[in-house]
Amino acid sequence: MRVAWRGPLLCGSAHAAGAREALRGLVAAGAEVRVEQTPWARPAALGAEERAWLAARQAGSGRVDAHVQRTLARLVDPLADADLVAGWFALPAADADAETLLRARACDLVWVADDAQRTALVEAGAAEARVRVLPEPAAPPPAGAPRPAALPARGTVVVALAPPGRAGGADLLVGAWARAFAPGDDVALVWLLDAEDPHADAARAGEEAVAALLERGLDPERLADLVIVPDPLDAAAVGAVLAAAHAVVLPARAPDLGRAAALARAAGLPPVGTASAGVDEAHGYVVPAVVEPADAAAVPGEAARWRGPHEEALADALRRLHRDPAGRARRGRASAARGADHAPAAVGRRMLADLAGLHRRPRRPSPRTPLLVVEGDLLGATSLAGVNRALLGALAGVPDLRVAALERDARRVEPLDPHGPVAAAMGVRGTPDVVVRHTHPPAFAPAARGRLVQWAHWEFGAPPREWREGLSRCDEVWVASDGVGEALRQAGLSHVHVVPLGVDAARFAGAPPADLGGDAPGFRFLFVGGLVWRKGADLLLEAYARAFTRDDDVTLVLKDFGHGGPYPAGDDDARAARMAADDRGPRVHRVSGALPHDALPGLYAACDCLVHPYRAEAFGLTMLEAAAAGLPVIASGHGPVRGFLGPDAADLLDTRPVTLRLQRIGPWTLDGPVTAREPSVEELAAAMRRRYERRDEGRALGARAARVAATRTWERSASVIRERVALLAGAGLRAA
Repeated sequence: MRVAWRGPLLCGSAHAAGAREALRGLVAAGAEVRVEQTPWARPAALGAEERAWLAARQAGSGRVDAHVQRTLARLVDPLADADLVAGWFALPAADADAETLLRARACDLVWVADDAQRTALVEAGAAEARVRVLPEPAAPPPAGAPRPAALPARGTVVVALAPPGRAGGADLLVGAWARAFAPGDDVALVWLLDAEDPHADAARAGEEAVAALLERGLDPERLADLVIVPDPLDAAAVGAVLAAAHAVVLPARAPDLGRAAALARAAGLPPVGTASAGVDEAHGYVVPAVVEPADAAAVPGEAARWRGPHEEALADALRRLHRDPAGRARRGRASAARGADHAPAAVGRRMLADLAGLHRRPRRPSPRTPLLVVEGDLLGATSLAGVNRALLGALAGVPDLRVAALERDARRVEPLDPHGPVAAAMGVRGTPDVVVRHTHPPAFAPAARGRLVQWAHWEFGAPPREWREGLSRCDEVWVASDGVGEALRQAGLSHVHVVPLGVDAARFAGAPPADLGGDAPGFRFLFVGGLVWRKGADLLLEAYARAFTRDDDVTLVLKDFGHGGPYPAGDDDARAARMAADDRGPRVHRVSGALPHDALPGLYAACDCLVHPYRAEAFGLTMLEAAAAGLPVIASGHGPVRGFLGPDAADLLDTRPVTLRLQRIGPWTLDGPVTAREPSVEELAAAMRRRYERRDEGRALGARAARVAATRTWERSASVIRERVALLAGAGLRAA
């Protein structure tokens, strides 16, 4: 059988380690495999032989019998070019959410790690025959592995393979350990930090552990030996740790792929965890489960639940295994007997048997109706995600066009409305005619089927070399404004078309104002975006400090993205923090972090004027949103804003050219100088002072802007897309 494999393979996570073993098992079972590596997080400690083995299977093209995708459920692509599409993932919570169910229904086969996850999917509505339990592959540790130097020479050693944070149960792990043992007890906990976050380290994990203990009223100083291993270990090193251990603890609240339990059985160690994680008293130590609400930041949706081990019962199980070496050994032997189910070759044979027993389902009911696929961030907090959601809503009403959607960003903020246009598009199957990638950074890999369109947002004149080469291979390039289109055409790209963005004016007009509390009194200027050079954050902060004092009844409201957002923190972020904390200067109020989709109109409604002194913008959607809300807009007078507001509907500032001679921006190579334009700080400060003092004039300007914004609809954007898709697909769609 010819199998394509997609998912993370080269990173140091347990997720990728299991994938590499599964690939070995497929090849051993006789499959012809090619891989499509997707980026994840921390680099893996891979040897040269394993890297070469994976590299040799990255080549190849053409249709395959099966496309296996081991990744997050929301990133599974049911439209892959294969007779059968199989998703291998863990549920984000104890029950199947709407998004995971959609992906499960769209796949021909779904593999999960245990009966609890299978039951949750089937009870939610997935086809019972197409959801299977698949053991996580794990090879036995190599014989004769030396005892790692970091481990004590004697005593009971317990291993945990867990990420930091509540989903992985890190707080339960350290809390149970502290309850079970005291300093001087002949025990050691080795925590292999399975962290997908590249910034995670032992120090941060230790800080979280101390915080968890203090929250429980436990003394961090009264802790038995705990060793945190932050760096990704190769298979031999993990095997050496397991060879020196006596048990493996499973503290996770969220379901997972069963990697830790598989490693325990392969090493002949008893696992300690809940029955829902596949543990029973014959081969391990069963801990009662506690059902609790999932963290909203990890699993959006009020009904999401996690099922983790009871902390005190977990502590009791740890004490029992330590005090009863004979019982522990007996359970270890029973665990080893189950290790054969996890042998990579056995898992590979089972995968092929499951795939061979399925029949392909029809994917395209109407050959005359083109299928447009939108790829990108769908449920995140980025502006691209908001645009994609709005476009899917507008495209849902376009005649003679079917629309599917594929998530391409692992970060999730918005819960999925199971009855909304995003869910409807995520449930569509078929053979793509046109694939539109609306991602950042852009992705230039060829589309497996259909014509490829890349939506490009580049703000600095000539595009980077990698962009130019990648965009030249696309069938079309879409841009949001004439300025970006002209820059790309001057770079030699002739297949560039403008698809303007829009706004849902009804959503922003008349929205009830958000409550900003007493920290933002008076007249409110608003800035929405990253505190970065491109958006002129430094110009804004300097102009505001010059124009106003503490005695003015005014506040600058900064809606930035905070730590973990799309923009890295820099000098402007630090200055904004200082100004917000300074009780002598003009007031600054920060609204950081992800803001729910429904809350954004209220933020505009709570403010009096938007300020956006950008140096470079591909479109600047926040200016159009503010206009729809009836706010006057102060903005740089060049570039995209003239295409949708113009000088009669906004305060547009004169700008001067700025040239930066850089060789690179981020990972991209530049062939020429970076070109931008900027307003003067003096004129910006004067404009802000004028809007503060002449409020009736500002309200009239905002009313004119709202009338203009009402004509810039998403339906208008969808109409342009419809025309482009008709030409690309050659479908001859009738006129709307």
